[in-house]
Amino acid sequence: TWSFGDGKASADEITQNQYDNAGQYTARLTVTSNSTLGCQDFVEKTFFIGTTPVPGFDFGNLCNDQFTNFVDQTVTQGSNVVSYQWSFGDRTAIGPASGADVLSVSHPGGAESQGTYQNPEHKYAPGDVGEKMVTLTVETDAGCIADSSRSIDILEYITVDSYPYIRDFELSNGSWAELADPVQGSGEISWEWTTPGGFVIQTTPEPIEGSSTNFNVWWTGNSDGGVTYIKDEKSYVNGPCFDLTQLDRPYLEFDYWVSTDDGKSGTQLQYSFDGVSWSSLGGSGPLDDNGSLTKGLEWYNSQSIIGVPTSNDKYGWTGQSEEWKNARYVLDHLKDRDRVRFRFAFGANSDPVDSIQFSGFAFDNFILQDRSRNVVLEHFTNSAEGNSTSANRQLYSLIQEQKDQGVQDFIHVQFHKSLPGFDDPLYQSSSFDGIDARILENSISNIPYAVID
Repeated sequence: TWSFGDGKASADEITQNQYDNAGQYTARLTVTSNSTLGCQDFVEKTFFIGTTPVPGFDFGNLCNDQFTNFVDQTVTQGSNVVSYQWSFGDRTAIGPASGADVLSVSHPGGAESQGTYQNPEHKYAPGDVGEKMVTLTVETDAGCIADSSRSIDILEYITVDSYPYIRDFELSNGSWAELADPVQGSGEISWEWTTPGGFVIQTTPEPIEGSSTNFNVWWTGNSDGGVTYIKDEKSYVNGPCFDLTQLDRPYLEFDYWVSTDDGKSGTQLQYSFDGVSWSSLGGSGPLDDNGSLTKGLEWYNSQSIIGVPTSNDKYGWTGQSEEWKNARYVLDHLKDRDRVRFRFAFGANSDPVDSIQFSGFAFDNFILQDRSRNVVLEHFTNSAEGNSTSANRQLYSLIQEQKDQGVQDFIHVQFHKSLPGFDDPLYQSSSFDGIDARILENSISNIPYAVID
């Protein structure tokens, strides 16, 4: 007979027992002879039953040219992990080995691994981008083995030779990748690369120059039969990694259509240098009379969207744009960065989604390049009048701001004009008779005045 030390027993010669709890147990086997003497003896063994480990890991740095960091987050109870084995989804693997062991491996095909077996760093082969299924297998000192897998997307690295960067997402997803956020949201995702077919978002924007067709976009429409987004969704579309160091006047633009519950669900464009800490692009400043952020063109229309995944603020696009818009934003503050990532972050609150009214958010025709145009700033002033001199100081300060950033997108032309009681010596000494013509052309009745063309 068997006594397993947990209150259970068996009379079978060969048997097994499943322990309900981890801990130390003493099992006893008692044998009795079948002779008339009925001889009996027993043997005992004490051992430890461990819990099955719960493997887990996080990751960072997803650009194709850098080592992706994998951080072990395995949970154990009453035991310790003694062996780690990783499969990186590119036909390369390391281990099993002790977690503290240091590795430095060059794999066939150009991939590399370094760090430790518990927290390795893996660099995928040049050009090897896209989805990778990474698996971590661990074994404890109690002999318990378990594994866990996660899908990651290795992102394209865009260098100076690749500009202008233009993706119309017509023939492919552009190496952009969708990702759900199970921590902040439901873990579900509605982003898909497809032709939009919602009740509101049904069309695509005009094709970019050089293309004759435009059928496909990125859109949050993979729910409710393929027409809208998911309640309590927090999800992203990750773009590639950009080297902006060789661009002098970088900017980005894209087409978008927003159709969400106003103020409750919406989208924010975020950027990061390490793929861990994210900030909203342009998420500061007041809104203009049309409800758009005063920075950029057709930029955010709200400062407080409830559902937007947390970055550093709640700015974003929400409500109904009613058509495709073209958004543009200057990236001068990022031009010295050699590795910048962008992602569209979509978030919905917990209210049920009305698919008839709301189709979510769609974007298309993403372009990143140097600005190639300047504008003319015509500034009309009077050097003897107080309001004009005050306005001059404000304008010169704004001009100096751009110069300090090493860029200037405009040509400043200053015109002087005498006013009743305020003779301007520069105007009086000028032989240029076109000043009055410019004032008349711009229908200027008061000075100071500025015109941007």
